[in-house]
Amino acid sequence: MRWPWRRTPTEGESEQHSERTTAQRHLRRWRRRLLIVIIIGIVISLFVLFRPVDPRFVIVVAPFSDQDGRTGQQIAGALARQLRINGNNLVQVIESRTRPTNSAEALTLAQQTNADILVWGSVEAGGILDSPSLRPELIYLPHNIDVSQSWYTFAIRFAIPYHFVLSTAPMNGQTTLVPYLLALAAYHHGEADLAVERLQQLLEINPQVSPLLPHILRGNLLWARGWYSAATTEYRATLSVANGDQALLTNNLGAILFDAQDPEALRLFAEAIDLLDGRDLGQLRVNLALWALREQRAGDAVSDLEQARNLLPPHPELELLLASAYRENGQLDKAADSLARVETAKTAILARTPLAVRTAVELRLNSLLTEERALIGIERKLPLAGPLSWALEAADPLPPAADLRQTRDQLRTATEYCTRSISLWRQRAASEAAIFPGTGLMATGQAERSEELAYRQSRTLALIETALQAVDGQTNTRPNQWFIALFGTTRVDNPTIEKLRQLRDKQPDDVLTLLALGFALRIDGQLDAANESYQQVIEQAPQLPDGYVGLGKVALARNDRERAVTAFRSALERNNRFFPAHVALARLAEADGDWPAAIEHWRALVAWQESPYTAVNLARALRRSGVSGFAEAERILVPLATTSAEAAIELARLYNDAGYPKEAAAVYLDALTLDPRSTVAAFELGETYIRLGELTEAERRLRDAITFDERNLDARLRLAELYEGPLNQPNRAIDQYRIALGQGVNDLNQLIAIGQAALNVNTATVAIQALERALQLNPDSVTTYQLLARAYLIGNRLEAAAQEALQTLQRTANRNDPEAVNARVNALLTLADIARRRNDSAAAEDYYRQVLAVDPQSIAAHIGLGELAGEQGQWGIALGYFETAVALPGGDTNATAQFWLGESLLRSGQLARARTAYQRALELQPIYPEALLGLAQTQHALGQADAALQTVEQALHQRSNYAEAHLFRGKLLQEAGRFAEARAAYDAAIGTNDRIAESFYRRALLAIRDNDYDQAIRDLNRTVTLQPNFPEAYYWLGRAYYTQGRIENAQQAIERAITLNPDYSEAIFYSGLIAEDRANVAAARDAYQTLISREPTSEWGQRARAQLERLP
Repeated sequence: MRWPWRRTPTEGESEQHSERTTAQRHLRRWRRRLLIVIIIGIVISLFVLFRPVDPRFVIVVAPFSDQDGRTGQQIAGALARQLRINGNNLVQVIESRTRPTNSAEALTLAQQTNADILVWGSVEAGGILDSPSLRPELIYLPHNIDVSQSWYTFAIRFAIPYHFVLSTAPMNGQTTLVPYLLALAAYHHGEADLAVERLQQLLEINPQVSPLLPHILRGNLLWARGWYSAATTEYRATLSVANGDQALLTNNLGAILFDAQDPEALRLFAEAIDLLDGRDLGQLRVNLALWALREQRAGDAVSDLEQARNLLPPHPELELLLASAYRENGQLDKAADSLARVETAKTAILARTPLAVRTAVELRLNSLLTEERALIGIERKLPLAGPLSWALEAADPLPPAADLRQTRDQLRTATEYCTRSISLWRQRAASEAAIFPGTGLMATGQAERSEELAYRQSRTLALIETALQAVDGQTNTRPNQWFIALFGTTRVDNPTIEKLRQLRDKQPDDVLTLLALGFALRIDGQLDAANESYQQVIEQAPQLPDGYVGLGKVALARNDRERAVTAFRSALERNNRFFPAHVALARLAEADGDWPAAIEHWRALVAWQESPYTAVNLARALRRSGVSGFAEAERILVPLATTSAEAAIELARLYNDAGYPKEAAAVYLDALTLDPRSTVAAFELGETYIRLGELTEAERRLRDAITFDERNLDARLRLAELYEGPLNQPNRAIDQYRIALGQGVNDLNQLIAIGQAALNVNTATVAIQALERALQLNPDSVTTYQLLARAYLIGNRLEAAAQEALQTLQRTANRNDPEAVNARVNALLTLADIARRRNDSAAAEDYYRQVLAVDPQSIAAHIGLGELAGEQGQWGIALGYFETAVALPGGDTNATAQFWLGESLLRSGQLARARTAYQRALELQPIYPEALLGLAQTQHALGQADAALQTVEQALHQRSNYAEAHLFRGKLLQEAGRFAEARAAYDAAIGTNDRIAESFYRRALLAIRDNDYDQAIRDLNRTVTLQPNFPEAYYWLGRAYYTQGRIENAQQAIERAITLNPDYSEAIFYSGLIAEDRANVAAARDAYQTLISREPTSEWGQRARAQLERLP
């Protein structure tokens, strides 16, 4: 139940206020008052009966000051009785025998009696409750039940005066004070929208009532709704009528303007400081901290929030904000300590929050807690802690994928909590507005505040997903061509970038979103788009350093070091504590051998955030600067080397450089004690043993290094050199060199070989790294250009791939040597593949024909033309191209040509030949899951179901996340009646790729079989979302809805099935059944007659005839 107060004073109320003379009007006024009391009593009784039990709002009534010693006590008793009668269990009314003489005594009494409100004051001689004789005052300390605790950050940012004089002239306690106090109780019980309107009515009817507290409450409510302009107006009115407490109210106005992004907020905070005249105010400290965080001054924010925690009662939002500030200031342990205090504070606050919104508040707090816990956890894995975007920019390397996935999952949980909170607030708003139109605005405002949090969390989640993509090397390569030919699948854009673009479109001026988008675009290799996003950041916030570092990172990716250095220095000009710029400049200085500059930047980082990471890097720069830096480096490292493996390794390097290999070996062993699986310590210890001539021990340590990290290319190459040289084991050396392909070296020939090997296994990141380095070593190598174009293509960097391919064509235009011809052919093939990814089949065909003009025996060009034909469903033409490819020199030993020959033969119905082609492809390339799936499909078509199942399981053994193989396996199991296993196979298919409509469709059919119609409806809706032209899916969706009695939904789905397939007999029949259920006999008759006329003897025609005969 709600409070059914009218929204505006009625005409009768206005007349009642003006009637003061005649007895008739006096009687009418009493009748109306009595009616109001009766209505309020009835409504409160219903409210008490049906609403959940909240803590009561405690009103303590103290004796009023009087002239005879009796009237004040009597007035207090009468007031208490009226409050009990009208308030029921909404309030707890306590009568005190203590008569305060001033506000200090009243405050003490209120605290002693646990009062939310203490009422006291004076009464004129002979006064009674129902006469204009009271001059009440309030001590206002709402705490037992308080809806404002549910308003995000309100409790820690808004300071409310506690003493109010309610009237400038004697007022009527019965008709004014009682509803006034009950309105305050209702406000804090959660009926704030209606309560504020009731207070406004009382002010209009009783001009002697002070507007101060109603103004404050209305201003707070308007802020909670998100109506910052209206709240500002209300608070300015409040300041105009307030005699005292200007500092508190000025702080509140500043908080409102801060949220409205109004720069005047800072002036108001400064004014509040002046008004406090040396006193402190916790809420003002919080607001100043928020301002500091907005300006990237985390240290100042921490200082203010620590003071606020000493001044304010415990509150979970304060601890969460302090944890965030500690984290952004690099104080992760203190941040974790703050989070540890959240649960206790949360329990206390939730106990004071009305039940109607308590779950929404708890979910929001859990969301913030989970988010901050995730961020602290991941920043412990990063070398420098601070704002997440800073920490990720400065990290090299990024944390392991497992840690990033854990953080991603935690952030997803946080967003789920937040989404549920938003939903509950929206439900609350709707339920309130349904009863009283125009209410529910506070709940709507809080839903919007939660949406702001969800927006931030989505942005943070996108940052983590981008970092994970960088670590995993996910570059959105297009699906395999054979899968495109079979299912018509097209390339899906990077979902993280798409998500960030959606966030940007919602808030185009949000610089943090623009930064995150720039970061994601840069990681994805879209440098132009990233550059544009960073430029927008600078336009929006030129005072912030972040955009400049983004431009610098883009410039570095383009090998424009001069522009990068300029951008990084511009960042530091705006914030000298912006550590990503310091790290970037330090690394560039190290690469240039500019050790004084590197030392300067590392010193700055140590001063800001001293840690093993910053100290070790400073020591490294000192060591590499020459002998003059050795002593200081040793002083830094020796204390750290007892607890930090990284410091011990650097100290051992220092001893090696100083010419003390025995001492270095001993310190490396110390490092391995601290970190027994340190691949760096083992590798460098092996090198040190080579210097000492202990070759057997050196081999053991180098092999340990590779065991600890098989990607340790330096250790692998050094071991290969050891085998090739002193140990004279050339075969073992060759094995190591082979394994080293794809791991990166600085020798041109090795780099090209590594790049080619990486391309062979589609490892774009390694290939690009090796080939870009090779191109730096020899900028004129056309072979490197065409290989790099292919690497960019595999990495889905289409523009970069096209540029390198065109560069190859330009450089080979007037050359006929074999290297140039080969490079030209491969460049044209790359351009053809780029055109296909861009869905430009005509351009792709043109490039393939250009290839054949240069090299008529190009197997790849014939395969490409065949694939184009297959994508268009022209499998007969495709077969001709594939047969030509296989017949060309080398075609018989080309696994790809054999595979595509099998694909075209399968679709042409030549099953025996298809099987032979697939088997030949597998002979040539045993690890070929696509060929295994094709073979399984062929076996199935030949009626060899058991063999097909075994073959598809082999494909899954080779690639466990092969969604199409899971799907086909599910079909086979379903045909065999093994429904539970089939369901598991479809689950696996969806789990590995949730973009294949058929997987959801087939799982839905099994759900229908099991009478799980809710699951079936979910899956079928997902099916038609993925593939809107799927009549069978719409038909079964209609059947599922029909089974559940959801006739309208069923009709829509069935009609869509018929639209897509007008000859769909089953759908036409069910459209008739649905029409019958909707009492549309004419439509049902039309459906049945249509079926009978088309297929009178079929099952559906006969069923239609039977139904038609039943119609009236």
